Amino acid sequence: MKIEKPYVVQREWMYGYFDDLKGFDTWEEAFQWMCDTFDASNGDDDYRIKGPDNTAWRYHAYRLMRNYCPVCHKAVRNMDFAWTYDCHGIQMRLVCGKCRDEIMSKGYDGEYYTAADETFDEDW
Repeated sequence: MKIEKPYVVQREWMYGYFDDLKGFDTWEEAFQWMCDTFDASNGDDDYRIKGPDNTAWRYHAYRLMRNYCPVCHKAVRNMDFAWTYDCHGIQMRLVCGKCRDEIMSKGYDGEYYTAADETFDEDW
């Protein structure tokens, strides 16, 4: 069955093989329906949205799953998490995009520190 809409949500049933599920007029509608369908499923299917010019956006199951932000405790999709960085550019933690903007507003996550602040045992 050929779907006559510009954006088609497809489910991967075997590596590299996709079944057309439903067509949409906009990418946003297709993405929302795909996320809702994933949430209602057993959570192990990969999906993709195929665009009008045969462009495809692929979403693996682990990126569509929801986890909780450690700061605001809201359920957020894994693909919407972002890293925060300390004052030396070292990755600190994964938080949702809204919390990352608030945390990184001063330029880094946590307190400013130097090498003198790091205490090591003599035998280390």
